[in-house]
Amino acid sequence: MSTNLKIKLLTFIRYFGDSFFYPFLAIYLHSLDYGETRIGILVALTPLIGIIVNPLYSKLCKNAKTLKIVLGVIGIFEGLGIILLSLVHSYHFVLAIIILIAITGTSHYGLLDSLSTIYSEFH
Repeated sequence: MSTNLKIKLLTFIRYFGDSFFYPFLAIYLHSLDYGETRIGILVALTPLIGIIVNPLYSKLCKNAKTLKIVLGVIGIFEGLGIILLSLVHSYHFVLAIIILIAITGTSHYGLLDSLSTIYSEFH
């Protein structure tokens, strides 16, 4: 499989997966009978954590090889976090899982764009 096709497939899978998760997160949290304040805190954590971890990921991913490894690892951890989220109902466990998802998921698009840029620059 060509690198071009791999990047397109990875991008499609990412957008497709996110379209089934993030728009419905608040509704899912509401179904767990959390109040508006708790739902607001959980939903607001993702961009807040993104502000913190994006610079860390950019420091970590200095070359294409490291970038590919990091993308694979964070994709796996985010997927596991989403699956775990459907299995737990305690607010504190949900909070921990949302933090895990935010740490792994908020930088994914930026890193994927970096990989696409690196690839397109050399091909």
